Amino acid sequence: MKNKAIRKSNFIFACAAVSVMLPNMCGAAAELNDIGNDAYVVTEDSVVEGYVLVGSDQALAISFTEDDLNVPDTELLTDKELLFVNTLQEEQGSYDLGDRTIRAEKLNGAESLARIRYPEQGTPSDSLVYVDEASNTAYTDLSIGNGMAICGGDDSSYMAWGDSYYKLLALQSAAHKLTALTEDMTDAVVMDGEGNSVSTAYIADMTELVDRVMNFDNDLIYEYDHDKITANYIAVNGTATLEFHLPQTGFLGYLLMGTGFVEESYINHQIFAVRYSDWLYFIRDTDVQGSYLIMDDEEALLIDVGHWNGPAMWEKVQTLIGERSLSVYITHAHGDHWYNLQYFDADRIDQVYFPADEVATRVQENEGVYDLNEDLENRFAGKTVRVKDGDVLNVAGKSLEVIGVTGHTPYGTVLLDIEDKTLFCGDALGTQTFGGGSSLKTSTVDTWSSGLHHLNEVLKTGTDECRVEVIYPGHQAYALGVDYLQGLTACVDALSENGMDATLYAPMGKGSQLVVAKNGELITQEELDELFASNITDAEAVAYASVSFVDDTVQ
Repeated sequence: MKNKAIRKSNFIFACAAVSVMLPNMCGAAAELNDIGNDAYVVTEDSVVEGYVLVGSDQALAISFTEDDLNVPDTELLTDKELLFVNTLQEEQGSYDLGDRTIRAEKLNGAESLARIRYPEQGTPSDSLVYVDEASNTAYTDLSIGNGMAICGGDDSSYMAWGDSYYKLLALQSAAHKLTALTEDMTDAVVMDGEGNSVSTAYIADMTELVDRVMNFDNDLIYEYDHDKITANYIAVNGTATLEFHLPQTGFLGYLLMGTGFVEESYINHQIFAVRYSDWLYFIRDTDVQGSYLIMDDEEALLIDVGHWNGPAMWEKVQTLIGERSLSVYITHAHGDHWYNLQYFDADRIDQVYFPADEVATRVQENEGVYDLNEDLENRFAGKTVRVKDGDVLNVAGKSLEVIGVTGHTPYGTVLLDIEDKTLFCGDALGTQTFGGGSSLKTSTVDTWSSGLHHLNEVLKTGTDECRVEVIYPGHQAYALGVDYLQGLTACVDALSENGMDATLYAPMGKGSQLVVAKNGELITQEELDELFASNITDAEAVAYASVSFVDDTVQ
């Protein structure tokens, strides 16, 4: 147990601190590494725990937690008084170490990204930064990266609804606070929460970049990290690179601004774009709606047009296509896939493809009623092309085969890129999750089963001649493999053969029964209970396909 005593006389502004004399501050796992200017970084198991700043008379041990820093025994601190402080304390002021003065300032709202600690409401906490005036260096638990900031973990992380937004908000706050801190410090250096030495130029570039991300700059196009199983998006600005993980529930998801949760959410949701390849872009809103843009040098085809913030969606499409001609393909009759068409300039669109036997409907929204059928007959008269199963479209440098898939809607379709073995499926395959990615009823099981078996047959799944390798769903932030289709088919087949007996009880008040497959094999009730009780990572969740089921024959 450390011998602690309060020594207020050590501080210019009468800040309280805990002091103790060395030696024997032992911590076997801790390491002390010289970073210059009589400063040392303390790590345990390769994790940065804080810094030690050594003066002629005293040393300051800065911890990133409320616990005292575990400082290894060293001759550097012989006969020096060690003062223990942390970045979470309330006290501000200055510490006189003899030949140097360390100033502690509170950066209100600056969240520590090294150990994210935001409350459930997402309000960032406060953090202290310690400034060595002699060396013009600031020491902080904040982290905005060094060349790259990785925000929100990756597909090996568990992320709840809204995590992307909260963590990017924390990064933005940290970047702005560090910018304000260093703007009056000539040639300042920041030692961050991960042991990086960060320049003021990088701080400025990262601040500008995260502002562009959070303001949904129309000219900012993300790159897709293909090395991750799920969705990690990358943006670059000057010397700064930002990579953030988008969980299954989307940038905001239903937690913050989901369908019906925010007044005028049709306009408040924002639009951003991700480049999947030289010919394919993913355009997504901050809810869970997604569209795909295929392009060559002369033509573009937009697959589905989304539901929220039509003006911003149209602006983004124009930014991406430039002078190319544009056609639109609508996979099925549900309004969240075509509602934004009303905001598109009909004079800029060559053709609108729509399933031949689907019934175009009307949607009542904040601005009134939009009747798709009326729009196709009037603004797009002579441009509407009704497509059916087996048709092949030659557009934007691609040969795209139309495949009819019953189930989600009576006559919905998917598009197969024949050469690249890529399937754009709208909602025909639901959403990849273990919590019920498609909704089936007793009255619709047979149509679902028929549609999926037709799709498997056309694609030749399960054979050496399989025609698909990558699947792009309408509400997923990442690509899926053909094993997802096979898992979904197994779920529907189980319902078709065994009805309610095939279902599992859904915990957490889902209100319906589930059928869940992992890697194509049905799981048990015990396995499902464990899933709902655990914080499964996005990478682990990709292995599952599921459907929810309601017996609509029971009155």
